[in-house]
Amino acid sequence: MIRATATLAAAALMLSLPTAASAAPAAVAPSAVTVFAPAVASATSARPKGSYAVKVVSVTDGDTIRVRVKGRSTPVRLIGLNAPETNPRQCYGTQATSRMKQLTKGGTVYIKADGSQGNKDTYGRLLRHVYTPGGTSLALKMIEGGYAREYTYNRKYAGQYSHRRAQSRAKSAKRGLWRSCVSTPKPTPVSTSCKIKGNISSSGERIYHLPGQRFYNVTKIDTSKGERWICTETQARNAGWRKSKV
Repeated sequence: MIRATATLAAAALMLSLPTAASAAPAAVAPSAVTVFAPAVASATSARPKGSYAVKVVSVTDGDTIRVRVKGRSTPVRLIGLNAPETNPRQCYGTQATSRMKQLTKGGTVYIKADGSQGNKDTYGRLLRHVYTPGGTSLALKMIEGGYAREYTYNRKYAGQYSHRRAQSRAKSAKRGLWRSCVSTPKPTPVSTSCKIKGNISSSGERIYHLPGQRFYNVTKIDTSKGERWICTETQARNAGWRKSKV
């Protein structure tokens, strides 16, 4: 009787044990979530579509740089801003140039054309939006920091609204030139040693007038708008001005 009872107990125990098929697996296949490594952000993920990398050769001033394109040093006029000049010196011109040097100190920028502005200006400078490798607009950084004014070079350009909003914020916060250069400019003395008048037209084009030309006497220079007196025609052309046709 005891032997039979033991046999029945052993049989019951065998029935209660999990079979090989029903036993918990030794290892569970990882889920789809666990098999992927964390995503790594790309250094160029924010780079604007259609832009390409170039090396910065030098900084001319707060709105013009020289870059190397196909092995040649090429001037680039940034779209959407106008910075104070350094030659002749205008209020905040030195600071604007220094800031542009800081923004481009990495040596590489990305440039992008804007169909609304054309490829080059009349002086052969490329008209381009310029960005840091991380995708930050240099023009926007200059404007929001108070180093330059929003400027429509020709026609409405991509990003114009953002530039104008940035300028409004800079003015409200009195940053940069909006703090240092806000006083009403005094008329430039007629006795200045530089006689060429660098005027900016209503369409944003830079035109210089020589003594004796038709509109020379009626042209007024407002330095607060970026206009200036220029000493030589070579200086005028190098700075992006064209000679008046009349």
